[in-house]
Amino acid sequence: MNNNSPNPNQDGIDITIIAIGIFTLTIMALLGPVIGISPVLTAAITVAILAIYGIDLGAFSGRGTNFVLNWLEGRSPERMERILHHEAGHFLAAYLSGLKIIGYNLDPLSAPSNMSNMSNMSGMAVAGVEVDPAQIKQPQMLSRYCTVWMAGIAAEQYLDASDRQSSELNPNPSSQISSAGNAWTGDLGNTGGMNDLRQLKAAVKELAPEKNPEMEMRWALLRSRTLIKEYSAAYEALVEQMRSGAALAECYGAIDANLPDSASRLIA
Repeated sequence: MNNNSPNPNQDGIDITIIAIGIFTLTIMALLGPVIGISPVLTAAITVAILAIYGIDLGAFSGRGTNFVLNWLEGRSPERMERILHHEAGHFLAAYLSGLKIIGYNLDPLSAPSNMSNMSNMSGMAVAGVEVDPAQIKQPQMLSRYCTVWMAGIAAEQYLDASDRQSSELNPNPSSQISSAGNAWTGDLGNTGGMNDLRQLKAAVKELAPEKNPEMEMRWALLRSRTLIKEYSAAYEALVEQMRSGAALAECYGAIDANLPDSASRLIA
């Protein structure tokens, strides 16, 4: 989901940058004399890189670094497919929860097109589903919001389970989400959504401090997994609409057209 908080994976980014920096300096130190690179030039490049990174970290909370790393990582079809399914999970849960969806964006490296203000504090576009921020601060909506926050992770788990089951049963897997069945493992590893977890925990502490954030997270994950499994046809139809960049009205229509006759438009 969309948010304006600093990048939740900043610790991982810091470690990555440090590792890259150490590797680069080591290579330059070893090969510099051999290929004729001046030690002064090596020192200047090092200082420049550290200065740029320091400015980005201090002034923009590391968003510039994150943007570069996302660009390097996010061009793979597998990565884009995971983002698509993650955000479709948020979208479906928000719609069925009765939350007002303002827009969505699937590519953090391109200009947003289906939303009003899908950007963070640095002005960069972000991938996510944007909902009415006024509803976030309503304690009576906390349970529904927790379900929406966890739906992205649940959708990735469903996608992974589907891929595993398809590869085991079919020589040429079609990667249909509905084939996942009971293959979910419940493992939170290898999924996106760390920022979703942080937002959920912060919301629980603010709106319901008497509740255990970890317990709310687990119940919300269970609800969102059940929701995606129960309404898998609507979820798959939504994925295809979002893949094509459809307008919100078309996404709503795809969900409604594939809901079971007995389904309630509003979930608890």
